[in-house]
Amino acid sequence: MTIKNTVFLALISFFTVQCSTLVPLDKSSQAVGETAEFRPDSAKSFEVDAQQSRNPASVEEVSNKTDIDYQFALAETYSLEGNPEKAVEGFKAVLIKDPDSTTVMMRIALEYVKLGVVSEAVKYTEQVQLKEPKNIEAKLLLGGLYSTLKLYEKAIQSYKSVIDLDKSYEAEATLYLGAIYAEKNDVQNALASFDKVAQSKDDKFKHLAYYYLGRIQFFKGDISKAEDSYKKALNHKKDFVDAVLALGGMYEEKNRDQDAVKLYASYQEQTGPDINVAKALSQLYLQNEKYDKAYSQYEIILANEPDNIAVKIRMALIDIERKEYKVAIQRLKEILVIAPDSDKVRFYLAAVLEEMDFKAEAIDQFVKIPYESQFYGEAIVHAAYLYRAQNQADKAEKLLDEALKNRTDYSQFYALKASLLDEKRKYNDAEKILVKGANLFPENEQILFFLGSVQDKLGKKLDTIVSMKKVIALNDSHTQALNYLAYTYAELGKELVEAENLAKRALNLKPNDAYIIDTLGWVYFKQGKNKEAMEYLEKAHSINPNEGVIAEHLGDVYFKVQLYAKAQDMYEKAVRVERNEANQRKIESKILQIKKAISDNYNRVPASSY
Repeated sequence: MTIKNTVFLALISFFTVQCSTLVPLDKSSQAVGETAEFRPDSAKSFEVDAQQSRNPASVEEVSNKTDIDYQFALAETYSLEGNPEKAVEGFKAVLIKDPDSTTVMMRIALEYVKLGVVSEAVKYTEQVQLKEPKNIEAKLLLGGLYSTLKLYEKAIQSYKSVIDLDKSYEAEATLYLGAIYAEKNDVQNALASFDKVAQSKDDKFKHLAYYYLGRIQFFKGDISKAEDSYKKALNHKKDFVDAVLALGGMYEEKNRDQDAVKLYASYQEQTGPDINVAKALSQLYLQNEKYDKAYSQYEIILANEPDNIAVKIRMALIDIERKEYKVAIQRLKEILVIAPDSDKVRFYLAAVLEEMDFKAEAIDQFVKIPYESQFYGEAIVHAAYLYRAQNQADKAEKLLDEALKNRTDYSQFYALKASLLDEKRKYNDAEKILVKGANLFPENEQILFFLGSVQDKLGKKLDTIVSMKKVIALNDSHTQALNYLAYTYAELGKELVEAENLAKRALNLKPNDAYIIDTLGWVYFKQGKNKEAMEYLEKAHSINPNEGVIAEHLGDVYFKVQLYAKAQDMYEKAVRVERNEANQRKIESKILQIKKAISDNYNRVPASSY
C-alpha cells in the first residue's frame, strides 16, 4: 500500500467520525503499510561486498541497517495484526536510530490515528511538514487531523495548499474541503466543492462526490435531486454500499418501501451480499410478513455475525410462525448456550415446548425465569396452567404461593390462585385472595368479576351486586357482568326493570348468546310476562339444548302456563344434562309436582257435572 492510499484511508476514517451530517465515505478498513514499499528511507536493502565486510565501519553500518530493517518489519507486523500500540513503539524504536526519516514519522502518525490519539498524530505529521514543506501526504493527513480537532481554517489551508502544489490531487483535496464545509454547515460551499469533483475528469472520487451531494440535498429536502445524486453515485461505483443504504433509507423514510426493497434486493443479488443491506432488507421483509425472504437475509447476517443473538431470536420466531417447532426449539436452545441468562429466549423456548405439548419440559423452562424478569408473571401463569392440565393442582397452587411472595404486582396471580381454590370449592379462601387482589388492583375487571361470582356461590348476593356494579362502572360493555347483575336481580326478585335494561344491553352486545337470552327470559318470567318469557327461553334452549338451567327455566314457564306435558319434558331434559346433584334433586322434585298437577287435573270433575 502506498503512502497516498494509506493517508486517504486515514482521512476517510476521520470524516467518518467527524462529519455529523454525512455518513461514512468508505466502511472498508485496511491495514496500514501492507508492503515493503513503505520502509524508512535509511532501511533500504543493500548488498555487502567482501571489501565492505572487512571494513569495521562498514560492518557497523550494515549491522545498524539490519537492525533498522528488523525493527521496521516488526513494527509493520504489529500494524498488520491490528496492534497499533505496539506498532507505535516499534516505529519509535526505528526513529531513534533514524531520527530524520519522515516516512517513519508518517507511520507513527498513522498508528496514532488508529488509536484515536489525535494530538500525537498532529505532532508527528507537523514534524514531517517542517522537514518536507511540500509533502502532499503530510498535508492531506494534517487536513484531516485539523478537521477532527475542529481547526477548520487550518484544515482548509492544508487542502488548498495541496491543490496549489499538485493539481493531480485537486479532486481528492476538494472532496475533503467539501466535507469540512458540510461539517461547518456551510452548505453552499459544500455543494460547490462536491459538484466540482463530480464534474471533474478524475473518476476516482466521483461516486463519493455524488454521494455527498445526495446527503446534503436530502437534508435540504430536495428529495428528487438527492435520489438522482445517489443513483449517479451508484452508476460510477455499482458496489458502493453506502449509497445503496442512503438511497434505500431515504425511500423508507418517504414510505416508499417497495422501492427500497427493490433496491436492496437488486444489490444483494447482483453485487452483494452485504450485511448492512441484509439488516435493512430483512426488516422490510419482516414488516410485510415475508418471513421466508427475511429468513434468507438473516442467514447472511449470521454468516458475518455468528453470535448475533437478536437475529437468531428473529429466525426462531419465524420458525415458530412457520410452525417449524423442532427447528425453533433447537435454535433457541443454541442461543441459551451462548446467552444462558436471556429470559426472553427461555420464555420463547418454554412457549414452543408448551405448543408441542411437552408439558414437563415447558414447566422446567418457565420456572427457571427469575422473579425480576419482565417475563416472570406470564411464565408462572403458563406453568400453573400446565400443572393443572396434568392434574397437579397442588403444585400449581404451591407455585402461585411462592410467586405471590416474590411479586405482588401481577394481577393474574390472584385470579389464578382463586380459580384453583374455586375448583376445590374453597370459596371463602378464594374470596379472601380476590379481595386482596381487588384492593391492589381496584380497576381490574377480571378480579372484580371473579370476586362477584365467588360471593354469589357463598350466597352473598348483595356483595355480588356491588362487585358487578364496579365491573360495569369500569367497562359498560362487559357483557358477562351485565348479564350476571341482571340475573342476580331476577333471582332476588328486585330491581326487575333495571334487570331488564341490563339484560337488553348485554343482548345488544351479544345477540346470539344463549345465557343472556335465558336471563332476559327469566327476568320477564319474574315480571309475570309469561308470553315474552316463553319466547326468549325457547330461543335460548334452541341455541343451547344441553344447558340444564335453561331447560329448567323453560320448564318453569311451561308449568306456570299449565303446559304440564311440555314442562315435564323440559325438566327431564334438565335432569339428564345437569351435573350438580343438588340441582338434580331440585328438578326431580319439580317433576313430581308436574305429575301431581297432571293427576289432579285429570281427576277434577267438570263444572257442568254438578
